[in-house]
Amino acid sequence: MVLVLAAFFLLPVLLVAVRDDKTIPSKPLIEPLPDFDWKSTPPMKLRPFKPTYNITMAIQCSTPSDLIVMDSNYLPRVTARRQLIAQHPSSVLGTCTTRKSSGDAAVRELYTYLLGTYLPTRYPAMFELVQLQAPGPSASGNYHQNMNLQNVTSMLFRNKVTGLESPIYPLPSSLGPDEMLRIVGETVEDDMFLLLRDRDTDDSSDGMGSGGGGGEHRAVAFVCCNPAGFDPAEKLGKRLVDIHGPVPAYEKIGPSMERYFGRLEVGKVVKRVNWTVQTHSRTYTPRGHLVHVGETAEEETSINVEEARVRVELQSLTRLPQTKAALFSFKTYMYPLAEMKAEGLGPQLADAIEGLKAGNAPGMWVYKGGVRWGRVACDMAGTLRNVVVVGGSYVGLPRFAITSGHEHKAFIPFTSLFSNTPIGPPRHQVARARAVSLQPHTLTLDREWQGTKTIPFDYLIVATGTRLAAPGTMPGDDKPPSVRYLQGHQARVRSARSVAIVGGGAVGVQMACDLKEAYPSKTVTLVHSRDRLLPAYHEALSNLVRARFRELGVQLVTGSRVVVPPGGFQDIDDSDNGNGQASTTLHLQDGRTLSAEMVIQATGQTPNNQFLLGLSSADNTGMEPSSAVVVNARNGFVHVRPTMQFADARYPHLFAVGDIADSGAHKAARPGMAQAAVAARNVASLIRGEEPGEKVAVAPAGIHLTLGLTRNVIFRNPNTAAGETEPFINLKDDGREDMGIDGVWVRRGVVVTSPQDYHL
Repeated sequence: MVLVLAAFFLLPVLLVAVRDDKTIPSKPLIEPLPDFDWKSTPPMKLRPFKPTYNITMAIQCSTPSDLIVMDSNYLPRVTARRQLIAQHPSSVLGTCTTRKSSGDAAVRELYTYLLGTYLPTRYPAMFELVQLQAPGPSASGNYHQNMNLQNVTSMLFRNKVTGLESPIYPLPSSLGPDEMLRIVGETVEDDMFLLLRDRDTDDSSDGMGSGGGGGEHRAVAFVCCNPAGFDPAEKLGKRLVDIHGPVPAYEKIGPSMERYFGRLEVGKVVKRVNWTVQTHSRTYTPRGHLVHVGETAEEETSINVEEARVRVELQSLTRLPQTKAALFSFKTYMYPLAEMKAEGLGPQLADAIEGLKAGNAPGMWVYKGGVRWGRVACDMAGTLRNVVVVGGSYVGLPRFAITSGHEHKAFIPFTSLFSNTPIGPPRHQVARARAVSLQPHTLTLDREWQGTKTIPFDYLIVATGTRLAAPGTMPGDDKPPSVRYLQGHQARVRSARSVAIVGGGAVGVQMACDLKEAYPSKTVTLVHSRDRLLPAYHEALSNLVRARFRELGVQLVTGSRVVVPPGGFQDIDDSDNGNGQASTTLHLQDGRTLSAEMVIQATGQTPNNQFLLGLSSADNTGMEPSSAVVVNARNGFVHVRPTMQFADARYPHLFAVGDIADSGAHKAARPGMAQAAVAARNVASLIRGEEPGEKVAVAPAGIHLTLGLTRNVIFRNPNTAAGETEPFINLKDDGREDMGIDGVWVRRGVVVTSPQDYHL
């Protein structure tokens, strides 16, 4: 179903005369873009929504250089056009053949201009002319508009992107107008109509037709692969007024439109934007479910939000210099409805759809199908909310920094992250960037994403967690260097005869057990500032770990902090221990010392809160914060309510979950998952206009702790509020060296058919 909403916005277009002889314009009118990279150029974002629909011309001037706009959609679009032309040749291209309305000359002029001048001049990185000279070898290169062709025997147009070649000079007699239109249609994304004014005789001396008659404009040729609710072939041979005959209220602008076409000067270019809402994602829609006078239409109760699109046409109008044909062209852009909402334009779009009923063309609401699905489309556009989740990096790397052969499995692609959700793309997207700063309704990134560094949102959930000392944090953002980093750490572990681990929390305990079991001959020492390991848990867990250390032979030093150098242990100068190995001396605050050939820090968690620190000072509401600051100055975590909303009353639409949240819960995977579920349900409540009622219940701290390559324990503190006095302990020996990481890949939706897939 297609709903066309015309809100005009015109850019300029200018054409240069190109004759089918050995003459090329002496003054170039096209500005070249020698460094243009179509692959990295995002499609334009056109957003011409107005609350009231008025049928007007609303044109704007443009430049000849902007006749054809290229972007990253180029190759898939022209590939699809080639298929459409092969499947529907009589529907997508055609030429009038009557003597009175022949379009042959206009097609030839359009063909030679686009392929012989405009494209190789404007986009030399994408297109070129190959000149065949006699005598001598062929020469290829970027075309210059002032080139003299006296010594050129023939010339070909070459599309560097698709590899297709087409003749430019001389034009073979076998190259008819329909074949020229096919080549144009497979070379550019724009759809094109050529119109000539009616005339009684064809007395042009150059044989190309002057098009200068005094009658009305009539369509004489077209190539149109993206029709929005009309059959292009049915428009061939029709006058401008007849082409628009079914359009409600066209009579209001019809005479003005014809007069404008008649006064359009050679070289002048104008553009406008025409926009549409449709309930599917197809661009080839010759039948658009339009509702004509006398027809009845039943209201639809739902539409497929995955398929619904805002369809925008960037239309251009200019006049060819020799045949005087008017060239009307348009490029089609398809934007998911969810994308409009993500940009905060949902209400404007809903108002614009409703606006079809108002203005000077109220019949447009029925004609374009709004009577069928307008209400549900408005509801969807008005209620979709943009929810941004900040976070999603790696966790659980210490094992892969010790044992080799599985490090490439530690980094899982985001490509299938939403494949198992009820509603997948395009309503869910992943932005690969770092958050730089947060404002009440915008998030600033460190790099551009979809053409901007700023993402607007209705609700935001902070799930940035914490960062650990190396090797728990990677030095870069990409998988290959991170894998190499882990492999390098593994190599250093293998070469060291003694390793000291600083820190008796979960990371330090797990690394000590892994290392000693993988390398029994090494001296492994864990240094902890307190007497009890894992102090957040019942002492039974510390006793259990101590017993495991004794079993494995891990040495334990407790009761005093290690003096950490300012740059960390990786930056200090190692000394030779007399056996040809570098050695590091650790100094404890109580005066004790110990030596090791390798030192691994496993102390503390640093909150990833840098982008939050300017939030309070940047707020301009004038309201006093209900808490001192957004971030707890004592520990760096975010103050939150039991609903996981920011505690600051100014930000009820901001949430924090997981390790970054100062929730009172233990910082582990299970509490984080529970908090995420609560935050998600409360966001949904706010969207519905309800109070967020879900609250997190802080449960006794629990942990699933590895005690070697296969040994592990599930431990939970006693629930004293329920009268429990003893912890829950479940010792197991069912672990795997890779920690079952393949199951995580499956849960992330990544299909693995061979071991090589883990290297993606």
